[in-house]
Amino acid sequence: MKKKLIKQEKGAIATLVAFTVFMFVVILSGVYFNITTREKSQLRSDTRIGDIYGKDIEQINKIYKEQVVKVASYDKPYIPNGFEHIEGTWNNGFTIKGITQNVNDEFVWVPCVTDQTRVKQGHTVVTFGKTTSGKYNENNLEILPTNTNVEAEDSSVSEIRESVKKYGGFYIAKYEAGINGIIDNYSLATKTPITEKPLSQAGKGVWNGITREDALTVSKAMLNKETTGVKSTLISGEAWDTTLQWMVNASYRNEENKGYDEDSTGKGCYKDVSGGKVKTTGYYPINNIYDMAGNVWEWTTENALSDETSYYIIRGGSYGVPALTRPASYRAACESSMDDNALAFRVVIYK
Repeated sequence: MKKKLIKQEKGAIATLVAFTVFMFVVILSGVYFNITTREKSQLRSDTRIGDIYGKDIEQINKIYKEQVVKVASYDKPYIPNGFEHIEGTWNNGFTIKGITQNVNDEFVWVPCVTDQTRVKQGHTVVTFGKTTSGKYNENNLEILPTNTNVEAEDSSVSEIRESVKKYGGFYIAKYEAGINGIIDNYSLATKTPITEKPLSQAGKGVWNGITREDALTVSKAMLNKETTGVKSTLISGEAWDTTLQWMVNASYRNEENKGYDEDSTGKGCYKDVSGGKVKTTGYYPINNIYDMAGNVWEWTTENALSDETSYYIIRGGSYGVPALTRPASYRAACESSMDDNALAFRVVIYK
């Protein structure tokens, strides 16, 4: 009887152990299943988040690119650090002025493009480039391209072109380069030292009697790139021609339908208007830009050959010549060492 009870107890224990093992396996299987299900669910969730995030990033990049194109457009002029917009719209003389203690100069936006496909329907925007025919080059000078071996144009020429391509324009000094002090035909013995910085302000004495090399040097020193975010330099032939084309597009023509670039009579300080005398900056404006015609010849970075001799190009006529024969477009050749009283310059700035 006792042996029979022992066998029954052993059988019950075995059954209990087997049941316990079975339940343990079931529990482990359930835990594994739950963990696997959660991992798969998390994986699907992570994948979904990744898809959404990726699409958001693509959308953000798209918006960013669209905004960059929108901001960097001829009709959305950028404003350098330390400047503010004071008058005009993008197509009729958008003018900025320095607001810092040391910079009160004024510049005007010239809207232009290197690719007309970027121009909005209904807008008229000039293409940035040179014009070397007609009154633009009556002397038939051999205008040298950038990076030639014979006194090549300054590197800023190509930089301006690239800036126009990216931002849709450049800024030109509102006035001829000026100085504080002497106004009229001063003696060459009193020339302004090149440690001074040129001004683009009304009612200043014109900085004349300067060589082309010095004009380039002081033009580049006019603004500090680190604080303004832009470079300043001497105006190029392309920038001059483009500015004139923009002015002509603004319907500045005379009764014979000649453009301001072809006949600047009555639109500048010439011999037949001023009696052969230099005036202060700010005589005759078009689209808020003063005295591209007359008053003084203006140095450019452009160079040319004439009878195998290299010259630099000056533009715009002066107080000593008639307006009809030396309009704003006219190219004259001059040796770089010349520092006549009728020689001055103008600055452009670009990002």
